[in-house]
Amino acid sequence: MSKDDDVLDLNPEDLDAEQREPEPPGPGGLPAVPGEPGLAADRDDDVLDLDLADLPPDVAPAKPLPPVGQALTGPVESLPSDELWAGGKKKSGVETVVTATLNVLPLAVAGGLGGLLAWGILEPFTHDDATVSSLGEVLRDMALFGAGMGGCIAMAIGAVEGVSAANLRRALEGAGLGLLIGVVGGAFGGVFGQLLYGSLGGGSTQIPILFQIAVRTIGWALIGAFIGLAPGVLTRSVRKITNGLLGGLLGGSIGGFLFDPIGLIFGGGEISRMLALSMLGAVAGAAIGLIEEMRKEAWLVITGGPLAGKQFILYNEVTTIGRSPKADIMLAKEPAAIALHCRITRSGQQLTLEDLSGGATLVNGRSVPRATLRNGSVITIGDTQLSYYERATSAEPGPERLG
Repeated sequence: MSKDDDVLDLNPEDLDAEQREPEPPGPGGLPAVPGEPGLAADRDDDVLDLDLADLPPDVAPAKPLPPVGQALTGPVESLPSDELWAGGKKKSGVETVVTATLNVLPLAVAGGLGGLLAWGILEPFTHDDATVSSLGEVLRDMALFGAGMGGCIAMAIGAVEGVSAANLRRALEGAGLGLLIGVVGGAFGGVFGQLLYGSLGGGSTQIPILFQIAVRTIGWALIGAFIGLAPGVLTRSVRKITNGLLGGLLGGSIGGFLFDPIGLIFGGGEISRMLALSMLGAVAGAAIGLIEEMRKEAWLVITGGPLAGKQFILYNEVTTIGRSPKADIMLAKEPAAIALHCRITRSGQQLTLEDLSGGATLVNGRSVPRATLRNGSVITIGDTQLSYYERATSAEPGPERLG
C-alpha cells in the first residue's frame, strides 16, 4: 500500500479473497466503490486509485499512532492502555551482580579511606606504653578515639551518594552530617564500649582471647551503628536509617572482631591500628551497601547517559528528578533536563511518574503527563535513560497505566 497526495493505491493482490469478490460494474464498466453505488474508481494496471475524499467517514483510515520514540499528543484518555507496554526487560543475574557491586564498592572504598584518615589523625596521640591514673582518663581517651574514628568514617560514607551523582551540594551535606553524627555517636560508642569492655575484663591477660574479642566486638558494633546513621538522616527516610543502623552494626561487629587477630598477626602497634581502622571503615561501608541491596523494594538504574550504571533506591514518598542540586536525582550533565523535570510519587505499593517539563519526559518511548511505573519501565530524559525495577513483581513486565 502506498500513499501519494491523499490517494490510496490498493493492489488487488493485497486484499483478502472475500474482499476481492466482484462488485456490480459502475459507469464505464469499472468496479464501483463498495458501499457507494454508482461511484466508480479509476483503474490502471490492476491498481485501484481511491481518493480519500470519496470514501465515507466510517471507511476512511484512522490516523495511526506515531512510532515508539515520538511524542504522543492529545489527552491521556485518548491513548489505549494496552498499547503502552512496559518495554524494559528483566535484569539478568549478571546485571544484578554488576549493579550491586557498583553500588556497594564505593561505600566500601569510602569507608576504608575514612578509617585510614582516622588513623592518620589519631595515631600521633596514641601511645602503646601510655599509663593512666584513673577511669576518667581512660573514658576520655576512648571518647576521643571513638569520636575521631566514627567522625572520619561516617563523613566519608555520607559523601558517597553526592559524589557518585556529581552533586557537590549533596556531597557536602552528607559529609557534614556524617561528621557530626559520627563524632557524637563515636564518642558515645567509645565510652559505652569501654565501660562494657572493662566491666567484662577486657584488656586483662587473665581472660581468654576469644572472650576479649567478643567484648571488643560489642563495643565497636555500637560505633558502627552510629556510623551508618548519617546517610539515612540526610534523606529523612526511616527505611534508609534502619538500613544504615543494621549495616553499621554488622560492619562494626566485623571490624571489632578482626582487631585483636590483626594485632596478633602484626604484633600490635601502629600497623595493627591502621589495618584495623581501615578494615572497620571498609567493612562498615560494604555492610551498609549490602543491607540496602537486600532490603530495597523499588529503584532506578541509569542505563543510558553520563551516569550510566548509577542506582537510586526510591525510599521517599516523593522523589524529584532534574538538573537542580535540590533534586533527589540530579542530572547535572543532561542538557535536555530542566531544574525539576519530573517526580515520582509513592501511594502504597504503586509509584507514579508525573511530568513537570511540559512533554519532555518519555515513558517507554512516549510522552505522557502521568504514568504508573511497572517493572521494566524506561524513563527517558534527553540522552539519559532510567530503568525502573521493583522487588515484588512477576517475571514479565505488565501493561503501562496512564492517568
